[in-house]
Amino acid sequence: MTKVERFDIIQRMEMTISDKYQVVIPKEARKKLGLKPGQKITVKNVDSHTITFERAATMEELLARGRGTMKNTPWQKAGIDAAAWLRRERDKE
Repeated sequence: MTKVERFDIIQRMEMTISDKYQVVIPKEARKKLGLKPGQKITVKNVDSHTITFERAATMEELLARGRGTMKNTPWQKAGIDAAAWLRRERDKE
C-alpha cells in the first residue's frame, strides 16, 4: 500500500456515535497516533463540520523533551555537581 492510498483510507474512516455519545477510534487511526488504553486525548479545534483531536504527550515523551536541557547551566560550566550543591544547601537548614 502506497502512502497516498494509506492516507486516503485514513480520510474515509467512519465512526458511529453511541447513545452515550461515545465513539470508538478506528484501529488504523489508533496505530497512527500511537494511542494506548487510558491515554488522554484533547479536543484541539471544533468548527461547523470538523472536530480535531490531539494526543496528549506521555510522561516518557515529556521527559525525553527535557533531557539535556540543563547541559549549559552556570553550575555545570563552573564544574559544580548540582546534586551535591543541593545536598549542601539542604544540610545548611
